Amino acid sequence: NMRRSIILLALAPLTMGFAPSFAPGAVRPQVAVSQAPTFAPLRTQRPAVVPLQMGKGIDFPELDAKGLRIGIVTTRWNSEVVGKLKDGARKTLLELGIEEEDIVEFEVPGAWELPLASRYMAMTQKVDAIVPIGVLIKGDTDHYDMIKDATTAALMDLQLNTGLPILCGVLGCHTMAQAEERATGDTNHGVWWAKTAVEMATLRNFQLGKTGKKKSVGFGIFDEVEKVGSSAGDKKGFF
Repeated sequence: NMRRSIILLALAPLTMGFAPSFAPGAVRPQVAVSQAPTFAPLRTQRPAVVPLQMGKGIDFPELDAKGLRIGIVTTRWNSEVVGKLKDGARKTLLELGIEEEDIVEFEVPGAWELPLASRYMAMTQKVDAIVPIGVLIKGDTDHYDMIKDATTAALMDLQLNTGLPILCGVLGCHTMAQAEERATGDTNHGVWWAKTAVEMATLRNFQLGKTGKKKSVGFGIFDEVEKVGSSAGDKKGFF
């Protein structure tokens, strides 16, 4: 027992350095503890937000609109911007060689009326293509989406059912500033729509055998329509 007591007394100073002390005013011994390295949270650097830049437009082949007859249907809704688009379209058509009297114009209250007015024009005015022009600005309700979707779908249906090129000249914008940007200067969509109308009218007339010489392809259904229409005298219709 004496030997055991001597060993315990010898080890006492060593063990006291690791034992917690609860005596008042006692200083806890400092023990080195290894710590895992810390890393700063990974953050993704976001690029600065810049406004969306539109393209420079569409490239067109050399166009000749002489002898063509093009219709333009415009709305009084958002007439200030619509007027700029129409002016761009008219100026372009004249520059391409269309006579003033061969530009046919209708005016309607709003975009909802564009498809029906375009149909009337296709039926009665012997035009080679139609450019409906309207501007819709998104508001707080779903009315914008209802008008935009129905109008553009109806114009496409009318184009396919008649075989007459009918452009989608309806701007659907979130702000008036967006509409203004697309109706002025080098980004005036009216200019592009007019050129597209001339290009598609030329394509249609060529495929129907109205211009130049071409070999007959397909089933010849359009040729038969043309013959029937020609024998009826002064025809009024889609072709």
